Amino acid sequence: MFKESGFKPKFDKIESTEPILEKDQAWDKMRKEVEKLEDALGEKIEQNIIETVIALRLNNFSTFQSCGGHPKTETGTPYPWVIIQKEEPEKWQENESVLNEWKEENEKQQRVMKETLDRFYKDRKVEENIKLKIVQQGIFGSFRLQSFDSLDDDKESDELLIERRREMKIFTEYLKNNLKTNKNEPTTSSRHNTGRV
Repeated sequence: MFKESGFKPKFDKIESTEPILEKDQAWDKMRKEVEKLEDALGEKIEQNIIETVIALRLNNFSTFQSCGGHPKTETGTPYPWVIIQKEEPEKWQENESVLNEWKEENEKQQRVMKETLDRFYKDRKVEENIKLKIVQQGIFGSFRLQSFDSLDDDKESDELLIERRREMKIFTEYLKNNLKTNKNEPTTSSRHNTGRV
């Protein structure tokens, strides 16, 4: 049966007494796990979003799917994004209690992400079409972290994609720099899809 995971964010300031080596070891271990992940077509996570996936997972966010963003001439979106969603529990379609617990866990992650973004943007000013946002995905509480709300093909450019990737990278560094290792295990899952499925 699906049980509450005790989801707790880990992005308080790192105390000077905490060994940096422990944080680096956790990062390296998660990198090895994430680099093994493949989607249904055998595609690996794109290199320009893999650091974000690692940082999110180490901060107890359950990544489900990601895309590093693509120029207009390629297939894909002109911005990077990551879907945050707990892994589907067994028999969630047959058991309303299991479904509700799964949805609550996803919604909890969404609340924590909102708080994280609020702190990240507290003293940081960027254009709205660059700023990272939470976009609801379906009815089960999952969401997409991305850099704008809708597509406007006439205004999209490869330069904008570069800026959006840069913003995601800065946020990734924020998560990494504020990672606090503790006894809670980071989120792990044997599943993660690329955005080009």
